[in-house]
Amino acid sequence: MSRSIRRDLFWSTTFLALIVLAVMGIFTVISFYSMGINNAYQYLEQKNKSVANLIRGYFAKFYVAVDTLSQLRIVRLAPYLEDSDRNMALELYKAVEEADEDINYLYSGYENGMLLINNYVPPEGYDPRIRPWYIEAVKAKPNPSGGVPYQEVKTHEWLVSISKVLLDDDGNITGVIAIDTSIERLLNAVLGEDDRYRTSYSYVVKEDQTLIIHPDSKYLNKKLPDLIGPVDFNAHSGRFSCTFNGNDKFAHYTNIDELDRCNGRQQG
Repeated sequence: MSRSIRRDLFWSTTFLALIVLAVMGIFTVISFYSMGINNAYQYLEQKNKSVANLIRGYFAKFYVAVDTLSQLRIVRLAPYLEDSDRNMALELYKAVEEADEDINYLYSGYENGMLLINNYVPPEGYDPRIRPWYIEAVKAKPNPSGGVPYQEVKTHEWLVSISKVLLDDDGNITGVIAIDTSIERLLNAVLGEDDRYRTSYSYVVKEDQTLIIHPDSKYLNKKLPDLIGPVDFNAHSGRFSCTFNGNDKFAHYTNIDELDRCNGRQQG
């Protein structure tokens, strides 16, 4: 075999070997990338389900409390009763508040403008009937509201409120009872920073896809489709991908049916 042929065969063989190595490298990269994406999805799914369970536990006690208190005569009919009855209601509120450190405020507002609350002096001209927690409870009648984020009128801190209408013996609305918890406290207790994926975070939307809990308060009360486009949350849980602020995101969601159809999302 001549030197020229051997040289041509060498370069041909080398070229083919490089092609094989390149193809193998591409498949290896694709394989590792797919494996990484799948592992990330699995991690988000596990984290999302864990967060959903924590949220269930965090809010379920508030739903039980407002539902139970809304049945009591001293709460339902407070504006029409004696001062001694209203003081009894306030003592009851105080006992519930002291039993649960996650409660910022427990109170009731009424159709006559009265506010029944411990250790709080509302600003001049305060009208409970126009506050978000009152309006949402009336809309949700006879069920509790599904969580209402709003800024406290004096401190301006962000709170999420669980509220329910109060009815007289004839079924007429007399007022609304509500429990507030701090969104910052909730984020620290339930939706804390993720050590594995630093860009991962959790948020909660209502059935109408209104954001009610989010690490960035500027997104509260916004519609999720307005931020990332339409998403189908009909299944109990599932995956989806989206683009947010120019970045590609993938996420896992879990429907929390027990909490008036609030839905927890874990996004990375």
